[in-house]
Amino acid sequence: AEKVIGIGRMSIAELLLPYLKEKELLSLEKYEVPAREEVNEELKEVSGQPIRLKRVSPKPILEPRPFLTIWRNGQWIQWEGRSVFNAGVVTINNKYYVVYRALGIDGDSRVGLAVIDKDGKAVIKRLNIPILEPVDNGYELPTLPRGSEREHGGIEDTRLIIEGDTIYVFHTAFGNMPQSALITISVEDFLGIEKDYEEVEQGKMSIEEFVGKTQSKWIRHGIIFPNVSTKNCYIINYEDGDGKKKIVLIHRMDDKNT
Repeated sequence: AEKVIGIGRMSIAELLLPYLKEKELLSLEKYEVPAREEVNEELKEVSGQPIRLKRVSPKPILEPRPFLTIWRNGQWIQWEGRSVFNAGVVTINNKYYVVYRALGIDGDSRVGLAVIDKDGKAVIKRLNIPILEPVDNGYELPTLPRGSEREHGGIEDTRLIIEGDTIYVFHTAFGNMPQSALITISVEDFLGIEKDYEEVEQGKMSIEEFVGKTQSKWIRHGIIFPNVSTKNCYIINYEDGDGKKKIVLIHRMDDKNT
């Protein structure tokens, strides 16, 4: 059976569901972050030279749209009123689907969707309605008073991977504390969100119908490490020197856990 070593809280295999079936999960341990010089030297050994990133544009691809509002809890909310950032991306049909965090004026983080062309420069489509919103399930929104008015709670920092016909959305659920969580959606249902939104634009579907239909597409699998404050969870596939497939789950521990 797959185990989590070092943290020793639970089996991740039970939560990642079909993604980990017939695959091996590497043991997870706490590691000290190496100095940048050490990392660069390791990269040279692997790739021959350090990895260099090139900025596509001097301007942001996406910026907040404070004029957008949604009706929630008896009031109009500027759901992108504060900022848009920390996006996850998947490539489907030669297009980049950018799933980004939108921090609203109410302090809740929701998830928006933009479609970018294959060059990564032009926005083909950007929805005016969130595609994923937090619910009162005990871990996506706080049950206790929050000290900060700027950030109340919600779904943050999405990391996306495609395995088969499923998109796995690792994210930070910011309830009473930030915790790594997992939500999945089929590729077909995910692409269907864009098609449904076209019907909204054409007046064939109401906003309320779109919201209800879209929210029902997502499957929540809960917290990965219960009662552990952790963020930025992601999974990487690779093959070792013997050609054996490995899976590494990477996440950022909060200082209060150490």
